[in-house]
Amino acid sequence: MTFTQAASPRSPWNRVWLGVVGVILLILLVSSPIFVRTFLFQPFSAPSGSMSPTLQQGDSFFVSKCAYGYSHFSLPFSPPLFSGRIFGSEPARGDVVVFRLPKNTSTDYVKRVVGLPGDRIQMKQGLLTINGTPVQRERLVDFIGGDLCGSDPAARVKHWRETLPNGVSHEGVRARSDGSTFTQATGRALMRCSTSWS
Repeated sequence: MTFTQAASPRSPWNRVWLGVVGVILLILLVSSPIFVRTFLFQPFSAPSGSMSPTLQQGDSFFVSKCAYGYSHFSLPFSPPLFSGRIFGSEPARGDVVVFRLPKNTSTDYVKRVVGLPGDRIQMKQGLLTINGTPVQRERLVDFIGGDLCGSDPAARVKHWRETLPNGVSHEGVRARSDGSTFTQATGRALMRCSTSWS
């Protein structure tokens, strides 16, 4: 004797649930990159060699968006929905930060923080001083591969390791300050790469 089982017709609810699950998965797939880029990490590329040797021109890197809080620049297309920062915190000396200047919000800057609010930053005979105290530095092998202005691809540039007051050390920095937080390009010869903002 042979038993055959009749195929049961599929319930229309099975198709509805399958469709709902499919739509939810599609929404998650499409919105995940937008969520990650808006609230967690954003890709950047170093546009110049001003942070050399820390970042070379063309290097790609990700920036944590929650490290110092969120501003309207954290959102896609930077709509001015609010001012200031939400969940903001101060950077520490030695941090490499990406920011926009209040005067020019179309350009992203990549710099290292060397001065904090209340600090007095000076360059004395080529030596960075913070609050009147020279930053410790040691001479390294000259950096070969072009001057930092890009005019001589075989130039030798003095290479230093500097240690900030909080113990963070990095290779090279130089510039000026007239604001609350002071950042510098790693490239010693590029005075114009340093930035201060309030």
